[in-house]
Amino acid sequence: MKYDSTPFSRRELARRGWTKTLIDQLLGDPDHVENLGGGRVQYFWSSSRVQELEKTHPKVIARLKKWQEKRAEELEGIVKSGKAVFRRINDEWLVQGSGLEVGKPVTVAKRNGTGSTVMVTRICESKDGIQLAEFTRMREAESNSRTPRPQRPQPRTQPKPDIRTALFRLDEPMGMLLRRAKTGDIVPIAGQNVRIIYARQRTINDDEISLYGSDKFCDASVVLEVRYTLP
Repeated sequence: MKYDSTPFSRRELARRGWTKTLIDQLLGDPDHVENLGGGRVQYFWSSSRVQELEKTHPKVIARLKKWQEKRAEELEGIVKSGKAVFRRINDEWLVQGSGLEVGKPVTVAKRNGTGSTVMVTRICESKDGIQLAEFTRMREAESNSRTPRPQRPQPRTQPKPDIRTALFRLDEPMGMLLRRAKTGDIVPIAGQNVRIIYARQRTINDDEISLYGSDKFCDASVVLEVRYTLP
């Protein structure tokens, strides 16, 4: 089974009205198991499978309709008491309450007894003094309304020099020429003028011979190492 990007956990299924019996009978084994560590796991079911059963299976349709009607009655009672609540309609979360106004914050009661403050962004429906509205979290609303701070000027950084290293045999023309080079001298290497950092003799091993991709050092134990930069 392909694991989609928006699966439902058992808790999310319960919030949609699914019971454990329906999950076991109709959804069966989870489509994805997430290891939470410490011997704990969380099961997920494909949202496409879940939504397909919610649209087509009679038992699921009847159960969800009954659950939604009961939930709507509970929410209506809460709203009439003067509180605002979250409602999910067509997989979209909205806030329902009385006296909701666009651009004003409202504290929404949660099922666990706590509250969450949101900002009303659009009234979708208003009937008998009760509004159904879209909202945004207060943190998002505050961040969108803040005046951006002026950015500090970034210090100018000098580009790093292009430093390169080359090896030359002591008995080849370039090796004999560069042996006399001093720091700061401008000399031609590989068809372009470069600035010498240092030129020194040193021994090399077989690994370095293969690194420089040439067999011209195979019979040489001492070479001229030249470190330079493009001026």
